[in-house]
Amino acid sequence: GCQNIRPQYNVVGTATDRCTGSAPNIMGLPKIFRPVIVPSRKDFGIVECDYSQMEVGVIAALAEDKALLEDFNQTDVYNTVAEFFWGTSGNTHRGKAKILFLGVLYGLSINTIARLIDAEIDTARKTLERLFQRYDRLRPYQESLVAAGTQKGYAESVTGLKRYRFSVASIPTYWEKNWFKNFPVQASAAAVFKRAIIKLNQSVNGKPLRLIVPLYDSIVFEAPLAQLDNLTEIVCDCMVESMKEFFPQLQPKITVNNTCPACWCSEGQADSIEKFLDNPIGGIDVTKGKSGNVDWSKYL
Repeated sequence: GCQNIRPQYNVVGTATDRCTGSAPNIMGLPKIFRPVIVPSRKDFGIVECDYSQMEVGVIAALAEDKALLEDFNQTDVYNTVAEFFWGTSGNTHRGKAKILFLGVLYGLSINTIARLIDAEIDTARKTLERLFQRYDRLRPYQESLVAAGTQKGYAESVTGLKRYRFSVASIPTYWEKNWFKNFPVQASAAAVFKRAIIKLNQSVNGKPLRLIVPLYDSIVFEAPLAQLDNLTEIVCDCMVESMKEFFPQLQPKITVNNTCPACWCSEGQADSIEKFLDNPIGGIDVTKGKSGNVDWSKYL
């Protein structure tokens, strides 16, 4: 039978000020298993509202990169980059474009990037160089972050949250240089998201909306089916207003998953708990290893 779950949340769970969860860690639930989360009442439905390419927008604003700001505001950045490099924006090429941005944001090594986009190291290096040429403020911005972090001994978010080095006397390690670059982006994104949650709480005061999980850059909630569209609009407005409060130059996009409110089905593998239980892995060939964030070898 179904049971109500009430996870414990640590509002400041990471160095970047992101929320974490436990008992159970519903935030870490593999996507393929999310349909086990169902509304608490039969007349309620579940909706997920997700910031689209949130950290790309944040770094565009922080770096004041005009080309990236324009692409973020007017297009799907990953599709645009995929077309720029490969002439098409199919899922495979879009995925490679996303990996390139993750490489820039999180300091992935060129070897790792090459492996993930299935390219020779020299090809991957040239591709990354072309990305920096298209968005010519990204590299200078990140270099300025490393210089400032080395000099001051900390990195800082848009709200003034600081992450300090353990020892300012030593030369920064490769790991420290990486978080000099990504801390301002991740911590600023976390501040935007938390502000959206606060705005939402103020906006729905007295309305029958229940937050299920604050999932990094997605708000997953349940509400009466009869009011689902109206409350979804309120959630989206709060998310947009929060982003523009910190970064008025951005035109954020919110992706709404409300097609199957009978369960939390962010991967579209099931539109009800019954269908999920009948085919839990959605026809995935588990012998091929990882799918999404699940390593099936652990279950074989």
